[in-house]
Amino acid sequence: MDEIDRLLNDACSDVIEHLGNTVFVDGVKLKCTIEDEQFEDESGYRREVLLSFNKNDAPLLKKGASVVCRGQNFVIGRIPREDFDDPFYTVELKRA
Repeated sequence: MDEIDRLLNDACSDVIEHLGNTVFVDGVKLKCTIEDEQFEDESGYRREVLLSFNKNDAPLLKKGASVVCRGQNFVIGRIPREDFDDPFYTVELKRA
């Protein structure tokens, strides 16, 4: 199982390294993938911006932290649970 976890972490690092974008979290430069979607739910249209970081960056990501992404200001609105096994650490952004 350790070998599988290592391979998943390596794949996560490769994806972020080659496909990631640079963002600033509380002034710290980090790389992540960005998912920016708009969809319709019962309350109307909703925009969701998700950033996926390497799990090693998780200690730098706190709810309410300031994020500059693509020249726009956001704050981290939702973070995953601590006992989370996915090598990507995905946070939801809210407009600042």
